[in-house]
Amino acid sequence: MRSRSFPFLILVPIACWYVVFLVWPVINSFRTSFYEWNVIDPSFSPFIGLRNYIELLNDHVFIKSFWNTIIYVFLKTAIGVPLSLAVAVLLMRLKRGRDLHLFFIFLPAVCAVAAMSVLFRWLYQPTFGLFNTILKMLGLPPQGFLSDPAQAIYAIVATDIWQGLGYGTVIFLAGLMDIPVDFEEAAKIDGATGWQSFFKVTLPLLGNVTLFVVVTTLIGAFQVFDRIAVMTNQGGPGTSSYVIAYFIYRYGIFHMRVGYATAAAVIMFFMIIGLTLLQMRALKPRWRY
Repeated sequence: MRSRSFPFLILVPIACWYVVFLVWPVINSFRTSFYEWNVIDPSFSPFIGLRNYIELLNDHVFIKSFWNTIIYVFLKTAIGVPLSLAVAVLLMRLKRGRDLHLFFIFLPAVCAVAAMSVLFRWLYQPTFGLFNTILKMLGLPPQGFLSDPAQAIYAIVATDIWQGLGYGTVIFLAGLMDIPVDFEEAAKIDGATGWQSFFKVTLPLLGNVTLFVVVTTLIGAFQVFDRIAVMTNQGGPGTSSYVIAYFIYRYGIFHMRVGYATAAAVIMFFMIIGLTLLQMRALKPRWRY
């Protein structure tokens, strides 16, 4: 009896921590989204039902934030994950200097997001930034980057992909090193080419690793906030680089519309849950070893 109950006793503090700091705030957020929340005196917060959600669907700023979030999540996942896998495969083939190359690739991932955002803000500077200087040297027209409403969100996601490259590379490299060489040798004996061996043997055996990297990348892309706040002028130009997380911050903190911002957070919560479950179903590993 003692041996069976001991694990549960150990888990009690952890369970209490999750209930207090995760489960209860989520439940309270759902409740708050149905109120016109009064920050000064919550007891005078009237119940308004679905009015916050209806207003969000007619708010052009939220619609812009919604589509920017979709673009951001799609680009970071669709480009960042395959790029990390490609770099990991190249590192796997190195005979010498693998650790040194991995160190330089992973170094940006351990740097502060705010510091990297400030750096790239200077690199993207339209007048004297390094990127435009290179474009001028190549005879190409300079670009607005962060100052261009059509380019701002793409410039930010490119920075995120660059900084997050090392994280995905390390995870994929660990997965590649964990696959027994017997599978690849058996494929070569059967006459498989390098590409066939990769797509028919290596990639399916990386199913669990790929699922982990894709899901964590997707969730991180949904929650992007600090990079937007540092690299742009309050989500600018205008509202061109607003994402849902930054929308929640602006309306919840600056405009003091807590119920309205919480409704946006609830929508983002269901978006993350829905896409995560969809990816877990689509990328469910079919091969194990």
